[in-house]
Amino acid sequence: MFPGRIRPRRRRPALRGVILDVCRVYVQVKDTQIQLFPLFDDFDVTKNGAVTRNQFRRVLDVLRLAPYAPTETEWLCMCEKYRALKGYREDVNYLDFCDTVYDLAGYPYRSP
Repeated sequence: MFPGRIRPRRRRPALRGVILDVCRVYVQVKDTQIQLFPLFDDFDVTKNGAVTRNQFRRVLDVLRLAPYAPTETEWLCMCEKYRALKGYREDVNYLDFCDTVYDLAGYPYRSP
């Protein structure tokens, strides 16, 4: 390391765009009345309420909700917002994600 040189800090993705992305997802879920839980539940083999980032992206892609977070930064922000530490992995807590979307859509708690 050179004296007087500042090492750049690693930054976590900004979370401000996540609210807009979740609102876009909620509008689509409310308009089409998509049920999120069943597909996430299929990927959650251990039934701990979390899936990997790739599985989270795959589920949203199957539900045709992936275009609402089109950039890699928006994906990382959404994964950071709903992060769940499971052992040494950082998974995505799909229960919190679904609860947020369903709450915005006005659905009863965990009913669909």
